Amino acid sequence: MNHSQIVSFLWGVADLIRDTFKRGKYQDVILPLTVLRRLDSVLAPTKPKVLEVQARLSKVGLVGYEINFNRYFYEYRPPRPLEEIEADIQQVEKKIVAMQPALTT
Repeated sequence: MNHSQIVSFLWGVADLIRDTFKRGKYQDVILPLTVLRRLDSVLAPTKPKVLEVQARLSKVGLVGYEINFNRYFYEYRPPRPLEEIEADIQQVEKKIVAMQPALTT
């Protein structure tokens, strides 16, 4: 599915739910539903196993499933070296100093 197909699909869903929610409020529902659909897609390969475990746990009175968001959405990036951060700060300071005469006129 390309970008325009996804956008068309989302607006199609928006049109379907438009009259279900107060006018101007359906956009508050689109993002959460999109996130839930994405989670469903990402976890699709494990769904049969999850349902199996859920059925087993239900028999003994325990129901639940925890989604490890870090596992699916977090990408580790090592911290930048302090010298690089300091150089960036100095560049910003120079830009601020250069802007000061323009701000006073």
